[in-house]
Amino acid sequence: MDILELILDPQVIMSLLLALFSPYLGKLGKLIVKGFAKAPLTIKKFWRIRKWKRIRAYYLIYSNPHEITWNIARTYFYLTVFIMCMLFYVVFVKLGAFGDIDAFPQEVQHLIFSPIYAFEVLWIKQRSFTRNLIELKNRRRKKRIARR
Repeated sequence: MDILELILDPQVIMSLLLALFSPYLGKLGKLIVKGFAKAPLTIKKFWRIRKWKRIRAYYLIYSNPHEITWNIARTYFYLTVFIMCMLFYVVFVKLGAFGDIDAFPQEVQHLIFSPIYAFEVLWIKQRSFTRNLIELKNRRRKKRIARR
């Protein structure tokens, strides 16, 4: 029984496992080092492809004035929905439709007000896209005028 207790000791088990897997630990370490060595190139490639896709989307849209107008209208639509959602929640809180809002846990309050955050994110994302699109169009137009 003493031998069985000695074998089942956690230090002995860890020593045996380490002895069994030690040849593979060196290979695992080399694999991890290779992965970290390639990480900067992989990240750089990822950002380059992402930037290229974004710029390609701008170039596909900027030549069509109707598409630019549509993006401007979409930006103002998101702004209007965001403001209406904020006003809706302010009125509901002031009228007491939610009851005592401070009595709810913090997580529930965030869940209740999450549509405001969602519409704000949509509006900000669309606004930055539209601004960049208009900036690109102006830049291209100025280059064309300067060539004449």
